[in-house]
Amino acid sequence: MRRALAETIRQVRGRGHHEEGSAPVEFIGVVVALVIPTLIILAGVSHVQAAQLAAESAANEAARMFALGRTGASIQTEIEAVSHLAFEDQGLDVAGANPRVAIACPRDCVGQPVTATVNYTAKLPLLGWLPVAKVKVSATGTSYAGQYVARG
Repeated sequence: MRRALAETIRQVRGRGHHEEGSAPVEFIGVVVALVIPTLIILAGVSHVQAAQLAAESAANEAARMFALGRTGASIQTEIEAVSHLAFEDQGLDVAGANPRVAIACPRDCVGQPVTATVNYTAKLPLLGWLPVAKVKVSATGTSYAGQYVARG
């Protein structure tokens, strides 16, 4: 019985179950299946985080600028320039998806809170061509307009 079992084991081992050279193939498979998607997800998360930080910065600065008493047509141009600068500082493209800034304050804004809201659509890197690869980011900043700030 032992001889028959030993003979069977020798025959099975000798049938050509060689695993020489399969480690590089398995390594490439693991890299393609796990590492590359992980890097794409990591790049997407960091891109959305950068967009959120830029939106918060732009909203805070827009509220401060309006609260300092600046009004008129030039303030909207200045607020848009500041918001573009905040997004460009984070390395984001403002040409394709302009950040939208909205200012709100009650009555004549004297001694009242000024609220700025910034909306931006971030395209995920490497997947921006897909219609579902866009993330909407929004931030709100508040500042108080001084009671003795001259308007106009």
